[in-house]
Amino acid sequence: MTHRADAFVRTATTRRRAVNAILRVWDRAAPEQITEGRAWYAKAYVIADHVAEIADISLDRAACVIAALSPRTKWERNVDAAFAIARGEPVSGTLPMNIERAHKVMAAEDPWSVFTATSPKIRSFAKNITGDTYEVTVDMWAALIANVTDTELARVGVYEAVAEAYRRAAAARRVAAPTMQAGTWVAIRPVPKVRVKTVLHQEYWESIHV
Repeated sequence: MTHRADAFVRTATTRRRAVNAILRVWDRAAPEQITEGRAWYAKAYVIADHVAEIADISLDRAACVIAALSPRTKWERNVDAAFAIARGEPVSGTLPMNIERAHKVMAAEDPWSVFTATSPKIRSFAKNITGDTYEVTVDMWAALIANVTDTELARVGVYEAVAEAYRRAAAARRVAAPTMQAGTWVAIRPVPKVRVKTVLHQEYWESIHV
């Protein structure tokens, strides 16, 4: 791990800074954004339930299908693709690797077995859709909110450290951890997307806290 990534995982002070960064976004969010964040996973649960009914599969498998299709895919396209899988129709609007993973989920005896240790975000997303309130879906946006780059997020131990920061932030505001993640995600998405991979992270962080 880099020195900074190692510090993030191991230093309580740095973890507290991540919690404060998350809370800063939460506390600046508009009331309607918080409301949307509170309802986000409940709505996703309803969608997964519909997918399960159409495909005659369990809710867990349906949630895993949705999550499998999610990387680099807009939510609306993600949902459309999941319904296409459920109906046995051709799938578009997402990456071929996502489609392949979703079909593996449909075929596997245990749908959770498709998600390896290298895909914690996808597994956490599926868990959150099913109503799990401990797991935290840490995508690029969630990491940036916590002042962690997507490169750092891929390093050993950092994903869980960020998830724990969200749990602590959630406890501070007396909400569920997925609500904290979804609420801050909703709040930050209207911010114009900068070229994160070619701009220093600190510049990005400053741009969303003007």
